[in-house]
Amino acid sequence: MDDIRKAADRTAARIEELDEAVRAFVPEDDRRGRLMAELVASPGDGVLAGVAVGVKDIINADGLATRAGSAVPAEEFDGPEASLVG
Repeated sequence: MDDIRKAADRTAARIEELDEAVRAFVPEDDRRGRLMAELVASPGDGVLAGVAVGVKDIINADGLATRAGSAVPAEEFDGPEASLVG
């Protein structure tokens, strides 16, 4: 579990370090805190447990606005969370 937490912490730190330049992630307050809380709540035991993934904003993910890189209002993209996310 410590290895998973360390990996998640390194990933969150790297996102914080680089994302202002690459703008690959949706801005999110306390991303690192959320990641750590999720790991504690459900650490998982699969081979990919703790591996960070990015979900492009053309795919609905609960709790995040789907914008598809567009100026179109986010509610135009409303719908259920994509099965590949959950």
